[in-house]
Amino acid sequence: MMLSFIVENEKRSVIGIADGVGGWRRYDVDPSKFTRSLMNNCERIARSTTSDVLNPVGLLQRAYEQMMELKSPLLGSCTACIVVMDKEKREVTAANLGDSGFMVVRGDVVVYQSQEQQHYFNTPYQLSISNDRLGVIQDRPSDADTATISIQKGDL
Repeated sequence: MMLSFIVENEKRSVIGIADGVGGWRRYDVDPSKFTRSLMNNCERIARSTTSDVLNPVGLLQRAYEQMMELKSPLLGSCTACIVVMDKEKREVTAANLGDSGFMVVRGDVVVYQSQEQQHYFNTPYQLSISNDRLGVIQDRPSDADTATISIQKGDL
């Protein structure tokens, strides 16, 4: 299940998207709960941050840490992509973990496209909480592919 959020103010726009790992269903775990919790945490942090600078990796890290600090952590995994557009600097900073992603399009040209991160076929990088289940991959927000891209008026 894919979930997303958008937070916008006069200085910046923050977009997040996460895709839950469906393989958790075989353990009777609803992957949407983990994904929803991560995106809700990211959205809440992005809305409450008063600093001019919002680091996408830091946002993802704080949201993930909040999930791990719960008395009963939600089991699951998801890929995630956080994009922060600074309207004053006219630049985008992003963190992409796994096979979610984004691109910047200028006119008819793709000027940037994030890279997928895969451990091996059909196994993207992912944030996980597993209660030590064997075979569960547990990447960190700091493993995300990061980028800073200059943007122009009219870019998509």
